[in-house]
Amino acid sequence: MPDAAPAPSDAPPDPSSIPQLPGMRRVAEPVLLGRGWDNDMWHVGTLDDGTRVVLRRPYRELGRWALQQEIAALRTMVPCAEFATPQLLAVLGEDEPAGPASLMTWLEGEVVADVLQRRDAGEASRPARLLAGALAQLHRPAPAEHPRSPYRGVPLASRPGRTESDLAALRERPQPEGLGAEQLARVEEILRRGLDAAPWRGPDLLLHGDPHPANLVMLRDGRLGMIDWGDTSAGDPASDLAQLFLLDPGGDGLAAYLDAVRGGRAGSAAVLADVAALEARSRAWAVRFAVMILAHALRGEADAQAPLAQCARNLLLAWSV
Repeated sequence: MPDAAPAPSDAPPDPSSIPQLPGMRRVAEPVLLGRGWDNDMWHVGTLDDGTRVVLRRPYRELGRWALQQEIAALRTMVPCAEFATPQLLAVLGEDEPAGPASLMTWLEGEVVADVLQRRDAGEASRPARLLAGALAQLHRPAPAEHPRSPYRGVPLASRPGRTESDLAALRERPQPEGLGAEQLARVEEILRRGLDAAPWRGPDLLLHGDPHPANLVMLRDGRLGMIDWGDTSAGDPASDLAQLFLLDPGGDGLAAYLDAVRGGRAGSAAVLADVAALEARSRAWAVRFAVMILAHALRGEADAQAPLAQCARNLLLAWSV
């Protein structure tokens, strides 16, 4: 799918183009709350209980596809005690003034990537445990109609080109102390072991698709919020589990996940059938994500995120010794 696009515009949406939802007061001037790789989010209203409402709109072609993936996922999402998701309030079509876009609730809290950048690395254990519990609840056999992605839940070997170019970018430029050519070679060995591991043979499991530290929110009630469902998919859980290592390279997050699925829920037998292969594939995906994030930052992309890059750097440094 095409992903090239001009830099995102800072022009806010016209307040008059925002639908007047029941129980929502529109703001006089929309405020930019956040920007991801494919979309931006504007505070456009407030519900009667004080919950902020955001307009989530794509700014490149791939973002339009991701928006539809997220809308489909949130429409069928079953509330879960282990994690929270934004509530989808309305969908704006291509022909509407502010469309295509969605209106959804904003999850109040701290982005996990920001928490990890600000605090000691030991703080990673709690978010990793929370994500492990959330993924253990989420990873159930997916309905046939659930969106599929060509980028997540698939064999990593089906996406070779970008990983190789990202690794080349890291080799060509000076890296932080401790991440030279020798260390990168060790990281590549982890990648190769994952590529050689036995493939996923279980049912397609429901996946978030991109639960990296910048898509996780520590909510005020102590729960974990999971945002940005644009890469949601179904398939091998290894691509989701990789993000546990970006939170905690030591592996405690994966151990917590495996403990959580041993309760016998649907899909657990497949997860536990070959734990060694699952871990190898998950670690390979973690390397793939880490080098992608760092290469993105090295290229000076406008939407590169420093806290996320720090998580990726910590992972590669930990695994290259």
